[in-house]
This record gives sequence, structure tokens and C-alpha cells, in this order.
Amino acid sequence: MKVLLVDVDSVWFNLALMKLSSWHKCRGDYVYLIRLPRKYRRGFGKPLDLTINSPMRNYDRAYVSCIFSENAPLAKGIVKMLESLGVEVELGGSGVDLKSQLPNEVEHIMPDYDLYGLNYSVGFITRGCIRSCPWCIVPLKEGKIRFNAPLKEFLHPRHRKVMLLDNNLLAYDGHIDVLRELALKRLMVSFNQGLDIRLIENENAKWLSHIKYRDDQFKAPRLYFSWDILNIESEVYRGIEILRKHGIPGRHMMFYMLCGYNVKREDYTWDYFMGNDYYRFQVLRRLGVMPYVMKYNGRNDIPLLNHFARYVNRHLYNTWTFQEYLKHKRSKLALNDEEGGSE
Repeated sequence: MKVLLVDVDSVWFNLALMKLSSWHKCRGDYVYLIRLPRKYRRGFGKPLDLTINSPMRNYDRAYVSCIFSENAPLAKGIVKMLESLGVEVELGGSGVDLKSQLPNEVEHIMPDYDLYGLNYSVGFITRGCIRSCPWCIVPLKEGKIRFNAPLKEFLHPRHRKVMLLDNNLLAYDGHIDVLRELALKRLMVSFNQGLDIRLIENENAKWLSHIKYRDDQFKAPRLYFSWDILNIESEVYRGIEILRKHGIPGRHMMFYMLCGYNVKREDYTWDYFMGNDYYRFQVLRRLGVMPYVMKYNGRNDIPLLNHFARYVNRHLYNTWTFQEYLKHKRSKLALNDEEGGSE
């Protein structure tokens, strides 16, 4: 059997397709991956090849995976094209169906890391979360926290690096055993989806300090957290203090800040900004940790928030205050207007 895997919009890799690749290759099937170029997403690219001579017609079965809902129409269009060529197609991914799951025998197989040329392992030890954040799809997609798979299920023997995709590992009752195993195996670990600062306590902070934690490139020491709502401020202070007590410096911590959620464009005033988003930024900087702005659904309709995201995420606060940055931007725009140019 000839199997086609279509990755519509993943940023780094698509774990579901990696598992499907392993499952089919174990059965002697030929597997080929197509990663859709970014230009095709959100309608920016030319129409895909719909001619009868398309090489896609030579496959018996295809799996189309879409991660982001804004790309669902594109994914469904690809499915129709493949079906018109006589290919049996299955469409999945959180962008089209939050409840879709791999069959159990596929879910619990070693992923095909060669499919994306990865030199690190990827997987979920746990699924789900104890929180019910209204902006998050995890409660709908995965439900409450539960054990998913042991580390050995997806840790390749050749790999000394592992990226964990757990959404709230510290909420799992057995997380100390997981942290202990990661430390004792002396693996480089990227807690890619972040850890819950509200669940930091002395025991897990101690084991985190023994782990070779890294960023998503496995280069810099990095632990990811988030501060999305103002009312957990005291818990942010507390968690950072405990981590520091166990030898984890602030410069190793990155805090994602969700901005632009549940606020209309016209209500995102300077006063709102200063009391919410800029306030969190100031506190995190004062605590010596690294902030990172996450715009809700990537929204670009609020100029002030767009400027703030660039200022924070490009570390321009090391050069200017935000007010100085805005003044610089206004001066630059005015100069371009005078010269008839654009930024």
C-alpha cells in the first residue's frame, strides 16, 4: 500500500502523522510526507494542483492533518481533491475535530522520528489538565488530567533529548516519579507546553533543579510558565521564590502572558493596557524572569498590543522603555511619511 501523509499547518512536526508513519511502515507500506508551504495557508498561495496528472493520484490512502481551525477550509479542499483522484482519505487534527483520536494501537507506538528528521524524542506522559481556562482547547480535547504513556514508549534509544508536550504535568499525581526519572536518565528536557507555576512546591522544584531543562531548540536553559490572568499574582511570586530557593535562577524562566483575550478593540485603552498587560510585564521584569506576549488567536487588530508584543518578544526593553519605543516608532513613521515611504 502507498500512503500519503499531508501536514497542512504544523509549526515543528505533527506527532499524529509520525505515529501513523510508524504504524504503516511496520506493515511494509510505502509512506510519503507532504508539508504544505506556509504560503498556502489562509489563502495566500496559488490553488493547489488539481490536474489529473497530479502525483497524489498514485496513493491508495491519505491522512490529512490540520492543527489550526483557520486552515480547516484548506484541509477540507485537499480532502476533496484527493477523493476526486480516487484516494481513500482520512481528515483529522484539532483544527477540524477536537474529539478525533488515533486508534489505540497507533497512539501507543514509537513515532517515526525520521519523518521530520528529528534528533530528539517527542510525546505525552500525561494528557489533559485540571484547569478550565476558557481560552484553552485542552479541556474539550483531552479532558481531565490522566496518565497517557511511560517515557520508554516514545524515548528513542539513540536520543538524549526529549520534548514533553504535556499540558499540565505537575497536576499529575505521579509527576515526582516522572521528574525523578528524567533527572536520573540525565536527559535534556524541553517542557514545551509549560509548567503550572501555581503547582510549584519544594519537592518538584528540587527535582526540576536536577533536570537539564532546555528551550524548544535544546540550546538555552529554560523552564516555561504562564501568567495569563491578574489574580494569580501572589502565586507567581510564590512559585518563582521556591524555584530560586532550589537554585533555578530567574533568567532560566520564561513566562507567557496571554493578551487580548475577552476584550474588544475599542475597550483596549491605554488605561486597560497599563493595568493589565503592561502591569504583568513590569512585575515579571522586576522579578528577573523573561516575559513573552502571546496574542489571543494571534489577533492583529489592536495596534497598541501589536507594538507591545514586538517590544517584549524582541527584547527591546533592554534598549528603551516602552514609552521611548513608541516615540521612536512615531518618529520613524513620520519620517517615512515625509519621504513618501513606508516602514
